[in-house]
Amino acid sequence: IKGKNREVNYASMYDRKSFFRYNEFVRRHTEGKIYYNYRKNIYTRHYFSAGFMYESVTDTVTKINPQYLGNGRKNIIYPEFVYRFSYNNTNNIQYPLKGKLFSAELLCNGLGKKSEINLTQLKLDAAVFIPVFSKTYFNMQVSGKVFLPRQQPFIRFRGLGYNDKELLRGLDGYVLDGNAYGVVRTNFKRELISTNAT
Repeated sequence: IKGKNREVNYASMYDRKSFFRYNEFVRRHTEGKIYYNYRKNIYTRHYFSAGFMYESVTDTVTKINPQYLGNGRKNIIYPEFVYRFSYNNTNNIQYPLKGKLFSAELLCNGLGKKSEINLTQLKLDAAVFIPVFSKTYFNMQVSGKVFLPRQQPFIRFRGLGYNDKELLRGLDGYVLDGNAYGVVRTNFKRELISTNAT
């Protein structure tokens, strides 16, 4: 997969993304992956992937943020390995109202301390969905992420808010940089009107 951008999120300031835009392409990236999915039963799934990532940016990006790729580098290449386990025992995958789910993901970038990027990341997600009484439901979701070592280029020093699955309602425009976070979400749902024909 190849891509190029005229606009790049080069840093974060005051807990918001900061962007640099130019008429020419300022960032180019290439990635190649092979992956394997294994589903032992209807509830559990194992996912493995291995590949490489390549990024390059213009001189201007490295000048306004020398740590974008780390140490003033204009390009970087590194391997990536991912293992993900997921368990989903809910009544509906798209809109669950009853059951529980869990996932754990281990991601490794680089091949140790001598690599341009050396990162090991663990991410956990769990949720429980409980019918309280007729047409009323409660759910709680707990998620967290941690990576080491703490010193990383900006492109890998991503905490909360950088992708759709890590947004907080009402704080969509904000991000949190760091090597660890934890979030607890709760919801009450009540059916008021049914559109199903009887």
